[in-house]
Parts: sequence; structure tokens; C-alpha cells
Amino acid sequence: MKGKRKIASLAGAIGLLLWTVSFAFPVRAGTPSNVSDTMSRLQVSVTDVTHTIKFTPATAINQDDGVQITVPTNFGDTDLDVSDYSISQASGGTPCTNWTENTYNPSNNLIQFECDTSGAAGTGEITISITQDLDNPATVGEYEFAIATYDLGADGNFGGGDDTLEDLGYLSVFIVDDDTVNITGYIDTILSFDIDTSDTDEDCDAAGGTNPCDSHGGTNDNAGYVVDLGELSTTTVNDSGDTVMHADGLSGEINSIFFDLETNAEGGAAVTVVSLHESLYRDASNYIPSVDDGAERQITPGSGLYGINHPSGAVNSTTTGTQIVHDDCDADSGDDYYCDVKDGGTPIQIYNTNQDPVEDGRMEFEVGVSPTVYNPVGTYTDELTFVATATF
Repeated sequence: MKGKRKIASLAGAIGLLLWTVSFAFPVRAGTPSNVSDTMSRLQVSVTDVTHTIKFTPATAINQDDGVQITVPTNFGDTDLDVSDYSISQASGGTPCTNWTENTYNPSNNLIQFECDTSGAAGTGEITISITQDLDNPATVGEYEFAIATYDLGADGNFGGGDDTLEDLGYLSVFIVDDDTVNITGYIDTILSFDIDTSDTDEDCDAAGGTNPCDSHGGTNDNAGYVVDLGELSTTTVNDSGDTVMHADGLSGEINSIFFDLETNAEGGAAVTVVSLHESLYRDASNYIPSVDDGAERQITPGSGLYGINHPSGAVNSTTTGTQIVHDDCDADSGDDYYCDVKDGGTPIQIYNTNQDPVEDGRMEFEVGVSPTVYNPVGTYTDELTFVATATF
């Protein structure tokens, strides 16, 4: 009998021991998934860094559950308060939509939220946003945030003595010495200017170029930048686009002058003209003068005047930007009104880009002249110099 009692006593002791050990094991917490923290800056000592912390809870968030973030002690957080952080839960189950944000206490580095939604059983992603007053550590290295969810027990509040851990996870961020890269580039000044003379809107070259311009329509003389006004008469005004007889014995249209202009200058560009003779010149006693400056002037048959203009329908195009013809040259009084090319050698502006850059600018000007009966036989010439000036 004693032996039986010993066995029975030993069995009871073992049973008690096993019961005690089994009771002492804690309930294993779940592990949240898809944990991340998107920060606005990773550089040491940067202040007011924003954090967007996201995770999916392993255990559904019910009413009177809590979410807690433990901030590493190295983060400057003394000014952090409830106005600086917020929480939301995405769809999944019955999301928690009403939360209490507990007052932040820097001494324990805890950000806490309590779910107040009746019937909540949310399984969707949780997002915690910290918008300011959290400063990066002053030392380069890896830092760990703890993420936990709790059943807050009967009182539904943190710190009530009956909080039960449900999920526990961690996320790491790495603070670097510098998170910025300075990108530099250089844009050089651009000013592109070209002249063409032709009876059609085309690109051609100066004499000696690959594709020299012809002096007038109906010829292939490769003369370069020439506007042959043909045979002049007091009964007509010879103007670009008119078909006339030329000294080479061929009939053809009088050339226009075309300009290509492009610039990245902030102040834009302007095109000016200077006339060598300020007239169509045969000799010191015989010439056809430029129209007067100060306004557009009409040239009529036999008026003995010479000028340039941009009449209605002439080419004025850009890809971007605007080209403004000078008021004296825009022929708004009629296509037989012209601007002068004489100013004592001072460049005269004929158009500009409205103080802005311009891309792929194309502009056309015409030349017009009519002699008087007092202009004797001979060849009359002038040389016009066009200059484009940009303001960078």
C-alpha cells in the first residue's frame, strides 16, 4: 500500500508540475505584414521629417483595441503632440473608422491610438501619418520602430492593467549622412540667324554655298543674297513678288528677303537694318532715296522712293514665341506703304521677338521702288546689312 501511495503521490506531483508549466507559457503575438515607413528625408539632423507608416495587422482590430508605435529614443520628438499624427484603416473586414489619439509622452516614446468603432473587426492596412515635429537623429545608422496592437481589456484604454498584446513587429530605417544629390547643368546662349533671298519661301545660301540663292525668279544664276528689282519705270512700283524684265533678259518674279531667327535669350532678340547708301545709288548726283523715317510712307509710280515692308500675307511664323514687326514696316496702311532704311548709319529695327525667346522664327520682308523722270539711265544699287541682336 505504501508503494501505491508513493506512485499516486508522484503522479499527482507530475500532473501539478505539468499544469503549472503549461499555464506559464505566454500567448504568442501575431506578426504584422507589409510593414513600411516612407520618410520625407533620411539625412542626419533634418527636422520635421514626415513619416508614413503602413502595416497589415495579423489580428483584426476590434473596438477597444489599440495600436502603438514606439519611436526610437534618438529621434528628436519633444514637440510631438496629437496634432502631428493620425491613423486610418483601409477596407477589409469592418474597418475601425473612429480613433482616439492619445497624448504623446516623450519620456516613453509611445504614440498610441485606441479604436472606438462599435462592431469593428478590421483586417485592412493601417496607415499612421506623422506630419511634423519628429527630427532625425544626429548619428548615421539603423534605427528600429516597434509596432504593436493590443486588446485594451474592459476599460478600452491603454494603461488599464489588462492590456493584452496581440501583434508585434518592427521596422528599420537607416539615417544617412546626406540624402541629397546636387544636379547641375549648363545651357549656353543660343542665337541663330539666317537670310534667304528668293521668289519663294525656301532655304538657300550665299554665293559659293551648297545651294546658292538666285537673283530673281526664272533664273539659275546662283548669285547669292541678291534682290534684282529688274527694269524700273515711273509708271509702276517694282515690288517683291512682281514679275518684271531683268537685265539678264529674263522675266521673273522679284525676290523677297526671308529671315530665320531663333534664340533662348530671356530678353528676346531684335533684327535691324543699315543701308550702305540710304538709297538706290548710281552716283552722288543720281539716286533714288529711301522713304523718310518716323512713319510708314507710300510709294507710288513715279514718286522716286525706295523702301522695305512686311505686307499682309507675308510670312511670319514661329514654333514658339512671337515676332513683332515694327509699326513703320507693317504696311497696315496698305501694301504700298514702306519703312525707311536710312538713319545716318544707325541700325533701324524692323522686327523683334517681343522681349521673349523664339523658336523657328521665319519672317519675310519685301523691297519696293519707283524712280522719277529725273533719274537717268544706269544701274542703281544698295547694300542692306541685317543684324540680329539678343538680350541675354
